[in-house]
Amino acid sequence: MILLDRRVAQSLRYLLLFGLSVVLVLGFWFHAEFYALGLVPLALGGGAVVMLVILTARSLLVGSRPRPGKLPRVPVDPREGQRLRGGAATLLLGPAEGPFPAAGTLFEARYPGGELVGAYRVVRLRRRWAADLTKQHALDAGLSGESELRADLEARGLGGARRLLRVAHVEPLGDRR
Repeated sequence: MILLDRRVAQSLRYLLLFGLSVVLVLGFWFHAEFYALGLVPLALGGGAVVMLVILTARSLLVGSRPRPGKLPRVPVDPREGQRLRGGAATLLLGPAEGPFPAAGTLFEARYPGGELVGAYRVVRLRRRWAADLTKQHALDAGLSGESELRADLEARGLGGARRLLRVAHVEPLGDRR
């Protein structure tokens, strides 16, 4: 369902881009004499060419986009994975150092053995000192309070008040199996 919604939204964006391209080409209709082909073939052909140029420039600037099924994989602790899968958690905590998808990026959360937890989108990504985590962070992580959060971090080797952590707020995209 969500994948279909994304495809519809992407199709609408491409349709709007094509419409803008056609309007740009129509502007050139009044500026040159060599447009003897006629208005309709010029608008459609020129619109398609301009659209391809814009898409090519965009892909060169942004880089290649992940294809469906080729999302970045993020390993999650088994307890954290259970809270994510159960819908209790919308927050992933981890070490600040090391790679992690940027805000707005889709990713697959996976257990250390490779089993899929689910597909998620990074809503907000920040860094916090472990000592600065609040009860709200604990609740968002699917835990009952700060003491349980601290115990969970200690069990995962992320404890210590002076430890810098990655705090990623995520939202589920549904099962991608």
